[in-house]
Amino acid sequence: NLKHTSLVVYVLQKSTPILSKNRLRKIIYFYYFVNPIQFLLFQNPSQIWRGFEGLRLTGRIARSVHDG
Repeated sequence: NLKHTSLVVYVLQKSTPILSKNRLRKIIYFYYFVNPIQFLLFQNPSQIWRGFEGLRLTGRIARSVHDG
């Protein structure tokens, strides 16, 4: 589970390298659970498909993390 979370953090860091892992986890949690569409818009527009894939993957992981 932790391995998958790290993978998502790694993928997101590739598109937003200035963010720390802790900040990324907060962003993942907030945007997945509060506003998934805004999470997509947070991505670089040229990487919107990658953002879509990231959101899909993040959704599965965030759910498993959230459920414990």
